[in-house]
Amino acid sequence: MDTVSYKQRRGLEWPVGRVGLEARQLRALGAASVLVAATALSLWLAGGVRIDEIARYVAYELGFVFLPGWLVYRALVARPAGRLREIVFGWSLGYVLEILAFFVTAASGARSAFYVYPAVVGVPAVLVARRRRKDASPVFSARSCSCTPVPSASHRRRSRAIPPA
Repeated sequence: MDTVSYKQRRGLEWPVGRVGLEARQLRALGAASVLVAATALSLWLAGGVRIDEIARYVAYELGFVFLPGWLVYRALVARPAGRLREIVFGWSLGYVLEILAFFVTAASGARSAFYVYPAVVGVPAVLVARRRRKDASPVFSARSCSCTPVPSASHRRRSRAIPPA
């Protein structure tokens, strides 16, 4: 007899109330994001930072750091392990790319070329990521590989069936 308790559930996969846990997690994530953004905004405003400066800073971080880094990370990694890993590695890679772009434009004397850096990095990354998704054969990970030994043909010939008792 299969009951609800018979089915194996891992961790927090049990539905709570009428709303599944996924919806609750999304609401919690949204609430946490709003709380962090409101706290940062209030601290900036309390410190004397103007709204237009905050908007320019956030736009710069998203357009020149996060977005190029995230796009390059998605182009390099076929199947990221999770959304948090994408954000962390994408943002970190974005800082590396930003520093390299600033260094190259400063060394070449073409400082105004820095403004096209997100497009120069982002467009090829998008093209590579799309091509990888179209042409990609299944990527095997440690989780998807089976460690079950497969008996060889010679092993099957040597083994004899045990007669029923």
